[in-house]
Amino acid sequence: MKREKINCENVRDYSITTVLEQLGHFPTKTSEKEAWYLSPLRSETQASFKVHKRLNRWYDFGLGQGGNLIDLLQQYWQVDISTVLERVCQLSGTLTMVPKLNRIEKQQIIQKEELEITRVTAVSHPALFRYGKSRGISETLIRRYAKQVHYRIKEQNRFALGFQNSKGGFELRSQYAKLSSRPKACSWGVHAQTNLLICEGWFDMLSLISMKKEKIYGFDWLVLNSTALLTKVREQLLGYGELHLYLDRDVAGRKATEFIQSVHPKVWDRSDFYKDFKDINDWWTHEERSHC
Repeated sequence: MKREKINCENVRDYSITTVLEQLGHFPTKTSEKEAWYLSPLRSETQASFKVHKRLNRWYDFGLGQGGNLIDLLQQYWQVDISTVLERVCQLSGTLTMVPKLNRIEKQQIIQKEELEITRVTAVSHPALFRYGKSRGISETLIRRYAKQVHYRIKEQNRFALGFQNSKGGFELRSQYAKLSSRPKACSWGVHAQTNLLICEGWFDMLSLISMKKEKIYGFDWLVLNSTALLTKVREQLLGYGELHLYLDRDVAGRKATEFIQSVHPKVWDRSDFYKDFKDINDWWTHEERSHC
């Protein structure tokens, strides 16, 4: 028991970046303070997994989850702590330790690095409407479904389109940002209907709304904001008669489709019409540009 406790303490101090390197994951962007990766926990094309080097903590903006090295490896390997310790021992000869920070040093870093929402208003900045247009979404829909969210991160003030989830957090999108504020959760559009449309991201749903127009009100709809959140809405999915899926055409999208099909008897995969594109927004943007 004593040996396991010592090992847990040691493992938490191993450098997350060197462990990821041993596992075959390398940063797409790195600096003295942080490293950004394509998430090792899910499929993605734009890096949204951050490791803070001094804190030796990770945060996956797509999942809305983070923690220490043991938290990461439990999810990565889908095993318990004792198995994590056993497997890390096989890597430990090539790993480095991160010097510990005292409580005050940690708090100072966290205050500087954590994303803080400072103001939420109606969308008014032209840059945000231009960004919406570049994704094939009209100014009308941007005004209806998004907010202009001002936030502070790394001691810098920024703003983006914010799409609120069911727990009050925001998915933040702009030409320069793809972030999430806590708490991370799915977003629902409830119209007291018996059938449900499901998309992965907000621009996918706005593309579907643009395409279906008034017909959208014949369905409730769900924006997952991350396929990893599917298990948290499983019981709610069972309350609908039919599920119509407009998920991404990638590994994560296929796995999400298979999961939903395994838990619900009436599932319709509607992604075939955009099979040559990565997702429905990619298809919709192409369609909009071709008609200009």
